[in-house]
Amino acid sequence: MARKESIADTGVSEAAWRSLHPVTPLAQTWAVFAGIFGYILFNLADDLRELFSSEVLWGPGYFGYSMIMVVIAGAVAGTLVISFLAGLFSWLAWRRMQYAITTEAVYYRSGIFFRSQRLARLNKIQAVNITHPLLGRIFGLGRIDIEVAGGAGSNLQFGLLKTAELERVRLEILQFSQAVKFGTTASVTDSSASEFSEYATGNLLAETQSGSDLEIAVSQTADPLKVLLNEETDGQLIYSVPLRRLLTATMVNMGVIISLLFLIAMVIGTLVLVFVFDAGWETFVALGVPALTGFSALRKTVTENFNFRAYLAADGIRVRAGLTETRAQTISPQRIHAVHIIQPYFWRLFDWYKVEISQAAFQGDEGTKQTNILLPVGTRAEMLRAVWMVFPDLGVADPINVLRVGLEGFGDSEDFRESGGFVNNPRRARIWDWFTYNRNAHMLTRRVLITRTGRITRRCSVFSYPRLQSLQISQGPWARRRKVAAISLHTVDHNAMVESALSHLDEQVAKNLFIELSRYALQRRQVEQLETWQARVRYGLTTEVSFEEVQETTREP
Repeated sequence: MARKESIADTGVSEAAWRSLHPVTPLAQTWAVFAGIFGYILFNLADDLRELFSSEVLWGPGYFGYSMIMVVIAGAVAGTLVISFLAGLFSWLAWRRMQYAITTEAVYYRSGIFFRSQRLARLNKIQAVNITHPLLGRIFGLGRIDIEVAGGAGSNLQFGLLKTAELERVRLEILQFSQAVKFGTTASVTDSSASEFSEYATGNLLAETQSGSDLEIAVSQTADPLKVLLNEETDGQLIYSVPLRRLLTATMVNMGVIISLLFLIAMVIGTLVLVFVFDAGWETFVALGVPALTGFSALRKTVTENFNFRAYLAADGIRVRAGLTETRAQTISPQRIHAVHIIQPYFWRLFDWYKVEISQAAFQGDEGTKQTNILLPVGTRAEMLRAVWMVFPDLGVADPINVLRVGLEGFGDSEDFRESGGFVNNPRRARIWDWFTYNRNAHMLTRRVLITRTGRITRRCSVFSYPRLQSLQISQGPWARRRKVAAISLHTVDHNAMVESALSHLDEQVAKNLFIELSRYALQRRQVEQLETWQARVRYGLTTEVSFEEVQETTREP
């Protein structure tokens, strides 16, 4: 009799599925069981207190045993039953948590009663990253994060797997993905794909069908992957973030300072209520807890960016960071659509900057903000290096001065002598932007669009013309009266702060800008090959030349 197959299990033979580590279900559900146990214990606290303080507990019980022995036996039996049920559920769930790697896609299936199966096609894979959660770091386990070109929720994540197996699986996925992107059309059997996983631990070559196109493509990508493995182990360090700098930058953050002032005010107010108005100490908890929540950003920033390091890898920029949960992320320069330079107010004292990027994949997913950080806090030289790695040519003769004006400059639209080529928003726009109207400006070069905004927190963004998804020009009734218009840039990572820089332009400037952006966006995107990019960045790191000198070697006539 044929095996009845669920519709969620179609597409992959049963022999191709591989199991995750057995502790995976427990790692995903232990917090739920701990919460249930804590809730039950909290609700029974008063009853248990009364029981232990009464004489009944120490009196005779049932079957000739004392009541204390009966209570202990009942607690042990209940714990064993709950543990058995949790273990049974975890075992059943683990049997359904499986992944498969074929010559077409990476599959992951799960679910006991409600089954689901997801896939990431090899030709759509942008990057394969490794993450080690807190529990996984203790036992040497982690998970695979596959970035896929698509909208929110299109990325694939599965684990837990042992660290050594994670590296093998990652390289296997990368090699099959590269083989598909070479233009292969032949396919191999699922058994051959399984053999690849075992053989990949040796020389990273798959034992595919003899003479197939895939065999040729895999063999062609084997050497680059060997280089990739060496680069990830001994890659050249681009920059790192010292712990002292990270802590200082986080502590002088405006949000943390406001939270600290609020906490001090709450403590003083609580002491006054307790000692002057005879209020209970519960007031401290009621007023102090909301103030402490403001420090969650401090904890999150430090733990996520702890020991931040960026390496030069064969397939892009390899980022490693994290305290309680470590991540190893690969950022491909070909997927970066825009760069955003951010400088909070108090960072000006140290001349520090933060660099974020807009990149394909991870858009709209949880954790997008964190995975889009290219430099959490760095010096001016590190900031310029980060921008240069993505945009070697800004299309201007003095790129450092342009970025300086983009971060520090301001002025009215009538005076362009010191604006560095930036076109400021008109003075009549200050009715909407009281504090930033003379900071909001834009600049068109032959290569990129540069915008600036923000007075307290300075922001300067660099956009690639061919990466603009679409443009929109709009003008409301009040804007028509004031003769201003807005231009919206639609990218993979829509940034609201960019809107403020282009939201109240002079209407004639807006029309001209819309026409110019539409014309520039049609130009053919010049893709820098990874080998060329790596050689350029390596040259810049080893010779320590300036932004302008390196740019002169890469600028096209």
